[in-house]
Amino acid sequence: KNSLYPFLAVQNLLSSTDFNFGNLESPFSGTDAQSPDPNTFVFNAPTWALSGLITSNFKVLNLANNHALNQGKDGLILTKNYLTQNNIQALGTGLTPDEAWQGKVMEVRGLKIGFAGATYGPESPYLAQVSDTEQLKATIADLKTSSDFIVITMHAGTEYTREANWQQKE
Repeated sequence: KNSLYPFLAVQNLLSSTDFNFGNLESPFSGTDAQSPDPNTFVFNAPTWALSGLITSNFKVLNLANNHALNQGKDGLILTKNYLTQNNIQALGTGLTPDEAWQGKVMEVRGLKIGFAGATYGPESPYLAQVSDTEQLKATIADLKTSSDFIVITMHAGTEYTREANWQQKE
């Protein structure tokens, strides 16, 4: 149970930053039980793994991805609560589409950096969808009022490929 194992090869880099930003593709359910079938893609991060994110200085995580609801609505809420309790901003999810699209601002060395996250799927009112271009534009406009720099992240693409597909390019 080494929560730093996924980060060992880059720990020096992660430790050298003011904060780190990433995509959390595995929700927490509050139990360390794994899926009964190891060949399924139903993700559940063990609770002890959170300390690896904290130690590796992650402060902003996009949750909008294809595994966000693997532990259901309760797992999504629990994941957001775990992160919030540990001073990590969660992006791209919420109990309403408006909440899912709400940007977050981090201030570092006097620079205000705005973040928002979205996904191409699955369709859910709990996930910010990249296809909702009007809401994307509204979130960007809102972040412009409170940020010096904006980062919009999307979880998208064709599994196991390195080339952007047409949706990503669009």
